[in-house]
Parts: sequence; C-alpha cells; structure tokens
Amino acid sequence: MKKHSEIGYRIAMSSSSLVTIAECILCHHERWDGKGYPQGLAGEEIPLLSGFWP
Repeated sequence: MKKHSEIGYRIAMSSSSLVTIAECILCHHERWDGKGYPQGLAGEEIPLLSGFWP
C-alpha cells in the first residue's frame, strides 16, 4: 500500500499532462515531523502543494 505514491509519481512522470503535479503525488503522505512516506521528508522539505491533497 505504501508504494502507491511512488507508482503514481512514475505514472505522472510518463504523462505530459501530469508531469507538473508528479512531485505532489509523490509527497502527499509526507508529514511535517518526518514520519511520513515514501522519503521521510520533514518540515519545509515537503513541497507546499503536497499538503493540500485529500
């Protein structure tokens, strides 16, 4: 289940109409405290728009 962010990112990168939001797809489960996934990003390392995904 935790691989869906990476799979979605790869799909978005292969589509010219989705490439602009690929990073948001990849990072939408990152958490401010660094306990998210897939990269364990924290705080300002997380792209701003990634936090607006449901």
